[in-house]
Amino acid sequence: MPSCKYCDTENEPENIFCKGCGRKLTDDEQLELQPQRLSHRIFSKFIILMILCLISYFGYALVYPAFFPSKLPTLSEKALLNAEDKLRSLEFRRGKNYTFTQQEATTLYNSIILEKEYKRNPLLITIPKDNSIAFTRLIKISDSIPILIPATVIGIPVFDFDKGNRILSGFHIQKVKIGELPLPKSLYIYITPKFECYYNKRVKSFMSKIFDLKIEHNKGLIFTVKTKKIYMDFIHSAGNF
Repeated sequence: MPSCKYCDTENEPENIFCKGCGRKLTDDEQLELQPQRLSHRIFSKFIILMILCLISYFGYALVYPAFFPSKLPTLSEKALLNAEDKLRSLEFRRGKNYTFTQQEATTLYNSIILEKEYKRNPLLITIPKDNSIAFTRLIKISDSIPILIPATVIGIPVFDFDKGNRILSGFHIQKVKIGELPLPKSLYIYITPKFECYYNKRVKSFMSKIFDLKIEHNKGLIFTVKTKKIYMDFIHSAGNF
C-alpha cells in the first residue's frame, strides 16, 4: 500500500482521500492504487454474482415443480366409478387385498374423503421410487405474503396394537420439503401441522380397518383389510418366532 506524501499514512486501494490527514491523494498515488482498486471491484462483482446465483437456485427449488392445478391426476368417468366401488368394498371388508394407484388414491381422497371446506386446497398423493408415500399440498409463505408454494411430507406407514388389534396408526415422517428443497428436521414442526386438517374422522375409520399396507412405486398402495382370519394367522405366525 502506498503512503501519503504528507503524513506517510498507508491507504487502502479504494481511498481517494488520505485516512490520516484527509488530504486528497496525488495523481501518482492514485495511479499506483488503480490496479488494487480494479482487483477489489472484480472481487466485489464476483461476490454479488454468487449471491444472485444462490438466490436464483433457492427460488427455483422452492417453486418448481409446481403441480397445481395442471399436474393433479384425473380419472375417466368409468375409472372413477370402478375406484369408488373398490373403496366401498374395502370399507365394508368384502375382500382381502385392494390396490389403489397413485391417481386413484389422489382422486378418491379429494372427491370423497376430503371435507368440503378444504376442497379448494386438494392433497396430492404420490409414491417416490424408494416406496415411501408422499403427501403434497399448497401452503402460504405467511399470512402477510399471499404466495402459495408446494409443501411435501414423506413417510412410511406405522402399525400399532389397540386393544389387541393391529391397526395402521399413522406415518413415520422421513422427509419434509418446500418445493424441491429438503428442510432440516428442526423445521418440520412448522410444516407438518398444516397437514393435520387432512386427517379427518373418515381417514381414521379407514385406517382402523387396515391390517397391512405395502407401498410399491410401480403398482400403488396395496391394502390388506383386517379380518378375523388374517388376524389369527398373524398371531400364529408371530408365535413361531
